Amino acid sequence: METPLLELARQLEATGLGAALLTPVWLLPVLAVAHLFGMMLLVGSLVLFDVRLLGLSFQTVAVREMYGRLQPLLVLGLLLTLLSGGSLFLARPTAIAASPYLLLKGLLLLLAVANALWFRTRFRRADLAGAEVIRTEQPAQPGFARGIAALSMALWAAVIVCGTLLSESAR
Repeated sequence: METPLLELARQLEATGLGAALLTPVWLLPVLAVAHLFGMMLLVGSLVLFDVRLLGLSFQTVAVREMYGRLQPLLVLGLLLTLLSGGSLFLARPTAIAASPYLLLKGLLLLLAVANALWFRTRFRRADLAGAEVIRTEQPAQPGFARGIAALSMALWAAVIVCGTLLSESAR
């Protein structure tokens, strides 16, 4: 019995969109590089921010300032990763949908993005309320911020591992 995802993948493959993406021999490698570049922007920026929250580096830079500087790179990286990743899926939908790593990567990605959005929402609420939830000038941050930073790095590392396994299993 076919899963709904595999059935959808087969229907996508029947549209010929994947073949169109594979027709220029250079397009798939360009999409893969775009995906990696997007991940570098996204995860690289997140790791820099998480390292700051953990108090391991950039201690002279206020958290608010660091976040403000990294946010455009985070958004650009996320958009580039989602667009290129979606295109890579469309190029080989059946092979990717059949991989056991797709759902795991999707779940981990949702958790990683939810973690980042939850932190951003809490940070913004605290900022609007004038609370000291995140001490922007302090080198060491409160325990919850350090915990979120550590969880963020672990989740994004797991997303990358699953993405690599997914790519290898769908060949």
